Amino acid sequence: MTCSVAWNGNKLSSFTILAIVIGVAMSAGGITLLAIFGRSPELEVTVTNASMTQFNLNSSSKNDNNTLYYNLPLVVAIRNPSRTFSLHYNRIEVGVKYRQQKGTSVALSLPLFDQGSKNITTLHPVLQGQTSSLEETGAGIYSIDVQIAIRISRRPLTGIVFKPKRTCMLKVPSNSNKASPGSSFKDTQCFV
Repeated sequence: MTCSVAWNGNKLSSFTILAIVIGVAMSAGGITLLAIFGRSPELEVTVTNASMTQFNLNSSSKNDNNTLYYNLPLVVAIRNPSRTFSLHYNRIEVGVKYRQQKGTSVALSLPLFDQGSKNITTLHPVLQGQTSSLEETGAGIYSIDVQIAIRISRRPLTGIVFKPKRTCMLKVPSNSNKASPGSSFKDTQCFV
């Protein structure tokens, strides 16, 4: 017994109908997989501690430039909120930006590592550098933007690479004598 359907005056065999149904199902499956695996993972990045630990202010009489040499240790928590996928970290870069001027950028020399689902990884980058325009917002608190660029892939699919970037707008207390006793760093959530 054979099945045939007429389309535009031509008869389609059961094999042709089956091939069309399989093709549509595979296309729908491919689009679904792309929607699931093709999105960038939504990492939750939080700076849980930061402080300015070194202040060396050099003023040169030539141009009346004040150059501040700083040391900014950070504690950064990165959370993988996915219930199903672990993440493979290829590279992490942390940089400082102050008043739209790029400062120090550090590529963390971490070994490649995996982060399981619903897991938090803590990193401890230290940014050192100099700037000519670091100003206090008051009471020994400095406004500094930290930019974090990450290169990751999902496990078990390592062929698709994602490059999420996050910006953390920090209010960093200095460890100098001018900082008020009540000023301490507050956890700062980073955003896209």
